Amino acid sequence: LVRSRGLGDVYKRQVFSSPVPTTAQASSMQSKGMRVTGPKGSPLSAIYRGTVISVNTSADGTSSVTVQHPNDFVSIYSGLDDIFVDRGQRVEPGQRLGHIGTMPANFELWHKGSPLDPGDYINF
Repeated sequence: LVRSRGLGDVYKRQVFSSPVPTTAQASSMQSKGMRVTGPKGSPLSAIYRGTVISVNTSADGTSSVTVQHPNDFVSIYSGLDDIFVDRGQRVEPGQRLGHIGTMPANFELWHKGSPLDPGDYINF
């Protein structure tokens, strides 16, 4: 369940799914988000229902997916291969967004433009 860090009762009811399968691991908080490692091809999934607001590919060939969720939450999944969603698409919790590539992926959780420690909201 979600732990409230003084964000109000609405966030106590917000339940997020882990974006990583049991074959992958999320490590400690970086400057923004968590590093996700696992075998190449491990899926990264949506943590909650929402709408894909961007899909981008970087110069190194990896991609990122950004999902807007209710209550002004945004999740960002970067360093992905094989993207399975498009901008504007609605997603559900656990829906596969992409695969972890040869490099670790990164997962970020934001609220109203401020980064959050995903470990405070998701049981990995």
